[in-house]
Amino acid sequence: MAALLSGAESFIGLDVKPFARAERNLAVFDELVALFRSKAAIPGPEPFPQVKPFLRDYAFPSHIISDADLS
Repeated sequence: MAALLSGAESFIGLDVKPFARAERNLAVFDELVALFRSKAAIPGPEPFPQVKPFLRDYAFPSHIISDADLS
């Protein structure tokens, strides 16, 4: 969903088990929209030390996603 919000034209999601739940997906989508609107930084290694690769900069990628893209 974040890919679609940031400009992807389509995506394919595959699950081995049936995890899709419309109500939960809509809630996640609403949360993602709020994060994009507020230009929230990407969570870094402090809250998620196991997530790799580490990034040089965890700021919202305003140089890639402009204000025009968000409207």
